[in-house]
Amino acid sequence: MPQAKIQTLPVSSLLLDLRNARLPDEPANQLEAARALARQQKGKLVRLAEHIVANGTDPSTLVAVVPIRGRRNFYKVLEGNRRVVALQALETPDLVTPELTAALRRRLLAAAARFADRPIAEIACAVFQDEDDAHRWVMLRHLGENGGIGLVGWDSAEQDRYAARHGAARRPAGQVLDFVTVHGDLSPAALESSRGIITTIERLLRTPAVRTKLGLEVRDGRVVASFNSTRTAAILTRIVEDLKLGRITVGNVYTKADQLQYVDGLLSQIDDESPTLDRPVALRDWTEGREPVDVPAPRRRRRRKRRAVPRTTVIPAETEWEISNSRIAEIFRELRTLEAAPFPNACSVLFRTFIELSVDALLEEERVLTDREMREEKLARRLRLAADFLHARGEIAESLKRAIHAVSSDPRSVLGVSLPTFNLYVHNPYVFPKSADLFIAWDEVAPFLRKLWVHLDDDVNPAQAA
Repeated sequence: MPQAKIQTLPVSSLLLDLRNARLPDEPANQLEAARALARQQKGKLVRLAEHIVANGTDPSTLVAVVPIRGRRNFYKVLEGNRRVVALQALETPDLVTPELTAALRRRLLAAAARFADRPIAEIACAVFQDEDDAHRWVMLRHLGENGGIGLVGWDSAEQDRYAARHGAARRPAGQVLDFVTVHGDLSPAALESSRGIITTIERLLRTPAVRTKLGLEVRDGRVVASFNSTRTAAILTRIVEDLKLGRITVGNVYTKADQLQYVDGLLSQIDDESPTLDRPVALRDWTEGREPVDVPAPRRRRRRKRRAVPRTTVIPAETEWEISNSRIAEIFRELRTLEAAPFPNACSVLFRTFIELSVDALLEEERVLTDREMREEKLARRLRLAADFLHARGEIAESLKRAIHAVSSDPRSVLGVSLPTFNLYVHNPYVFPKSADLFIAWDEVAPFLRKLWVHLDDDVNPAQAA
């Protein structure tokens, strides 16, 4: 069976796959392919570029390529197109910057400046002689576990165990599992179960009343027990067994009341009621067979009472958002600094302008409306379309979408100041805005506007580089 050869190739010799499955439409050329990937990946591509600058390319996963017939020393990328585009963008940012927001462009340019000091001109590749030879491996990488022959991801317990074995602290739930593995008596079915349970154990441990009943505390990240090892093992083994066998799920212990009901029922079946220990013992000491050492109780910090500062601005002064559009960012700053009581008219007009420009930024970025439609549609409908777009992508809840629909159209809305009221502030000389109404209005539309700007600036948790 033909095998790939491992070769180090110049990045300049690698051409993107125009039939890349990530792209809904097949681009006509390399420039369109690069920009289509940038348009689709947005912040993910920039974070990958930043990760490459900081760490280099991933040596554990090779770029898969095939020689291009008729073009000597050029190769088509079958696997690793994102990495190649990231490297190309670091070398020539203009390749993708037209598809990025201002904030992402700044980040890419900063990464490209660092990249110039230590450029990556070559990359290790798996070179297949025929595209069909590579096809099975590309499919295997992207189509899940395939019964075990594909990439089998770690569950939460395995992730935690790996982190702990490489210098990170073991999570409290992981300490419970380790203890039960050594001192518990799990059934063969529970031992063979692959059901992920670590997050449900964490949920139980986060409830103080549950920890008290189980005789457990969490001190400086360490789980300590007040009962002896026999009783502690009996209790924790039963919990792990129930979770592993599906007798209880997260839905059964989702609320505090459900958790206490479950724990009370469990404890009623544990015969051993040994008295509490003279001093708590860390589960890890029992697990690892060490002599127990004192685990200091956490210090209780005295909370200082803070004096409530009266609110004076439409947007609370402590509100910090990343807004890539400089004009809109300046309006945001003014709404955080301009006192509403002496300047309610200016603030009401600025507030409406901020809403309109923010909504239009989203609709233009995502091409929800044509230029003509943008000019002709009223703000109320544009606001509803923006809410529908974010809801369809799962970025706002149904309740928030309904609230925005209401505030955009119903003058009698119970949501404080409706959009029609804002229009009156701007156009009716006999309607006088009040600072308190503006405060209420901001508080009610802020969750939506925040989600809107998070989407525009791609302000999400960094994904793992791939």
